[in-house]
Amino acid sequence: MRITLFLILIFVVFGCKNQNTQPATIEESSTSLSGIADFDKFYYRFHADSAFQLAHVSFPLEGMPSHYGDKEIDIETYRWQKKDWTHHNLITSKEFESSFQVLDETLITEYIIHEKGTMGMKRRFSKSDDGWFLIYYAGMNPIKIN
Repeated sequence: MRITLFLILIFVVFGCKNQNTQPATIEESSTSLSGIADFDKFYYRFHADSAFQLAHVSFPLEGMPSHYGDKEIDIETYRWQKKDWTHHNLITSKEFESSFQVLDETLITEYIIHEKGTMGMKRRFSKSDDGWFLIYYAGMNPIKIN
């Protein structure tokens, strides 16, 4: 049952890998996601355009794979590789809630939590002179409920 739920969650979150290099049409929300306008514009394009996304991920990317507790992986040295990357789609499912923690004008952490509060992901974005980049990604893993 847990494995089936996990597979469904992964499919909902990531969808099918986008083979089309043309940007998808995503209607930008009039509500600010993070409170930082240039980040919001980047965020929508990041999810709509697979080539743009690949160009804005800092590979090899620090983070942890989904369900890392089930695998024998050294989290200290684990890195996502470009050749293994699956396109991240914009999350539109009401089963997940995304929230942003703005640390400053150049560093934003996003938390994506399942409505039951037992599973979640974490992404960290950083702004440099070349624009915004994904610099950390922790895949879907169990989270602690406080």
